[in-house]
Amino acid sequence: MKILVTVFLIVTLNIFLTPIRGKKPKCFFTTGYEVYVVNNLPASSPPLLLNCASKDDKLGNHTLYVNQDFHFHFCESVFADTTFSCEFRWESKEKLFDVFNAARRKLCGKDNFCYWAAKSDGIYFSNDSKTKALELTYNWEINQASRI
Repeated sequence: MKILVTVFLIVTLNIFLTPIRGKKPKCFFTTGYEVYVVNNLPASSPPLLLNCASKDDKLGNHTLYVNQDFHFHFCESVFADTTFSCEFRWESKEKLFDVFNAARRKLCGKDNFCYWAAKSDGIYFSNDSKTKALELTYNWEINQASRI
């Protein structure tokens, strides 16, 4: 019975602490992560449109102008199956991918920091919270609706 109560408390605490925008949550029995998305598109560009969600949490639509960012913190699920996906849209280009998932957990580095930057040639990633040394990770795809 004690085990069931303990598992219930762990699951409940993590449900209420995932995800939180702004203040970094205290994670109990699991690891906390930070995900940043920044618009590094050319100065005269239209805004980057972003929509992020997990299976449990919809983080909403965001319009990021040049050099603006959207970020969130969360505690990983006790089942280690947390996944957040984001859809990036810019002009006639788009890209949908997981900004965090179980496989990407190790890629976020020792600081548990996932940093994504949209540039004109694609989406870049860094796990270094200090230097943000970026590496091209995804190329843009042409939005199918824009071909019509």
